[in-house]
Amino acid sequence: MSGIDKNKMIGAVLVEGGGIAGVQASLDLANSGLKVYLVNRSATIGGMMSHLDKTFPTGDCAICVISPKLVECARNLNIEILTLSELVKLEGEPGNFKAFIKKSPRFIDEQICNDCGECTTACPVEIDDIFNRNLGKRKAIQKYYSQAIPNMPNMLKLGHAPCKMECPANINVQGYIQLIKKKEYVKAVNLIRERNPLSAICGRVCPAPCESACTRSHVDSAVAIRQLKRFASDEEMKLVKSGKLALPEEKTPPPDARKVAIVGAGPSGLTAASDLADQGFAVTIYEAKSIAGGMLYWGIPQYRLPENILEYEVELIRRRGVKIILNCAVGKDIAFNELRKGYEAIYISAGAHVSRKLGIKGENKKGVLYGVEFLRQVGEGDEKPKLKGKVSVIGGGNVAVDVARTALRLGASQVELIS
Repeated sequence: MSGIDKNKMIGAVLVEGGGIAGVQASLDLANSGLKVYLVNRSATIGGMMSHLDKTFPTGDCAICVISPKLVECARNLNIEILTLSELVKLEGEPGNFKAFIKKSPRFIDEQICNDCGECTTACPVEIDDIFNRNLGKRKAIQKYYSQAIPNMPNMLKLGHAPCKMECPANINVQGYIQLIKKKEYVKAVNLIRERNPLSAICGRVCPAPCESACTRSHVDSAVAIRQLKRFASDEEMKLVKSGKLALPEEKTPPPDARKVAIVGAGPSGLTAASDLADQGFAVTIYEAKSIAGGMLYWGIPQYRLPENILEYEVELIRRRGVKIILNCAVGKDIAFNELRKGYEAIYISAGAHVSRKLGIKGENKKGVLYGVEFLRQVGEGDEKPKLKGKVSVIGGGNVAVDVARTALRLGASQVELIS
């Protein structure tokens, strides 16, 4: 408000801060006939004075002093109270400002809440009472204090859900599940891709550590988080295939964009390329193989991750402005020093396509194959290895199970896993 001529305030005034000074300023302006937006970062107005109950220096109860002001502020038709809000940017000039306000959720429906208090009674979670300087406990959902304005509770979310914390990409699991619930499948996938551009792929092959952490398992069973991710991604692809949803337009990096080279078009390289392209970098991926995807293509069988799913995800990343050069091995087809000269930064994600050896006698004999190399040989060409008779697979992880199931598909009469 400082330095602004009151006569130039056309239409509305914004007051930042809901303490006693902000409340009184709002009342004075509103009573002068101006529309007032009172913006306050906290869930209630009143500021520090509301904390000083029975300790005010005059001997009066601070709440008794401030409460009438708060009620008057709430009832004044010229004042709109915006709690849990923060002024982030101002544009324009005195008399013609445009304010940008970021509002955080209260996590309750403010239109229907009547402050019955049942949510507070039912809430099983107790946390430190911030209002009373952590001298006691409060429920995770309740009012800050009995005379609070707005006179309704808010839910404090001071952390993240276990599923999100357990996810290596910290995907907003609750967010995309709620969007799926509302049948907003495209929005759900876009929310996933804010943290992980390989939504459809991870919906099929992710080991789903999120589900191990899901608290729903304490009731019956974990939410099928990975399958829901796959479902939303598949729904998006159906819309694209039917022509109801167009693929994103191809972007081109600006001429002055900083250049980054990525060695390897596996999951690491593709993810890095997607993130960098979104930030305005000009990204080029050099891939030694004829197909992008790395172990997603060469190490995971088609029955688990179909080729068209991988192609779809790679195409979306390419359309973000990423250039992918195939059949170009760094160090063979192009010198590493050439990359150093042409790019400001180089990200190496060449992968580790080598099986671990057991270190036992006889493991190099004819007929002994290694899991990663075996799966790559199956994926590389039309001539698949032919198996017959009994096959033993040493190991019990994802690769071992993929090898066992692939061996059956290639003709093995019996497969045993030794783990």
